[in-house]
Amino acid sequence: MSNKTYIALISILIFLLGLFLVEGYAHMLDCQVTTNCAATTIFKISSLTNAHAEVPSLSNYTYKVCCQTPSYTLGTSCSTGYNVLRLSDTTNAHVEKNNYTNYPVNVCLSFPSGNISCTYTTQNCVDAGYDTCLATISADTNAETADCVTDPYATKVCCKAHCVGSITGTVKNQNNQSISSADVSAKKGLTTIKSATTDQQGNFVINDIDCGSFTLVVSHPDYLTQTKSNIVVNPQQQTIVNFGGENDTSSSLVLGSSCEQDCTFAAGNIVYASCDGKNGCIFYDSISRVACDNSQPGWVRDYNSSHYVTCASGAPQAKIEIEASVSCASGTLVKVTKIVVYNGKPVKLVVATCG
Repeated sequence: MSNKTYIALISILIFLLGLFLVEGYAHMLDCQVTTNCAATTIFKISSLTNAHAEVPSLSNYTYKVCCQTPSYTLGTSCSTGYNVLRLSDTTNAHVEKNNYTNYPVNVCLSFPSGNISCTYTTQNCVDAGYDTCLATISADTNAETADCVTDPYATKVCCKAHCVGSITGTVKNQNNQSISSADVSAKKGLTTIKSATTDQQGNFVINDIDCGSFTLVVSHPDYLTQTKSNIVVNPQQQTIVNFGGENDTSSSLVLGSSCEQDCTFAAGNIVYASCDGKNGCIFYDSISRVACDNSQPGWVRDYNSSHYVTCASGAPQAKIEIEASVSCASGTLVKVTKIVVYNGKPVKLVVATCG
């Protein structure tokens, strides 16, 4: 197989992977402009483009900015929701961004089962990290509005929804004593979604975690790791999970180092400085110990301005920087540029297919 063919195959694979990631993106919030809204109307507009706006409770305009989430009901409360736009009046109104104060009427989007966040951008809403486009506006203030499809303005009103709850509890050992400085991680598979550290009383709180089912893993350098599966987080509710205690001695933490030779805990893939000297874990020195803390095995971290270390036990190596370049003698057919994580750091990956 020639180098050009090999590079071409890599390009196709990366391109297909990018399509899969975009198509597989799970949108919690979905909005569209329609005349028949079976969900929640956030505000109304007089036409699909060059439009004025009005509040959702009036009936002068037939086009509705209609939003919904799977299984949960949205609202228009401004006390608990997000101020999407400001209107100059309740109807026949120009609009402005929410950080302006010229107009008195707010239109808001609220999510009783979680949080809403919005932004104004010229990017595609999904590319900007948001679920959906509500509308487009012609200027920052004194603006007309339009939908996101027919003849949109450059500035998009993009929003996303998060169904969130929390996890709280205590961590105790086999003697019913509270354990401080234990790491409590909520995981999906091998991926840590969110984590917290226990306080002096052994208490922990993981706030604003997405709804769903998690595995909860408790780690401490002086104790064996404990795990609880199928921990369900419900919307705007606090899930209580205790490790140990008088009524649950089977989940108490038992003395015995959970540190592995690669300086990670037994149930995870994170390097901890506290494992130094335990079960074969050895950092090169105190500088590399600090540099590698909370990295992953094999990741590269700066040792100083001229050297790096490979975590966790690597010796300092001199940095060698080579500027990447891509060129094709007979022209580039496909060129893909992505930001990827390499050795724990974001780098630009450029893959070109040459003809």
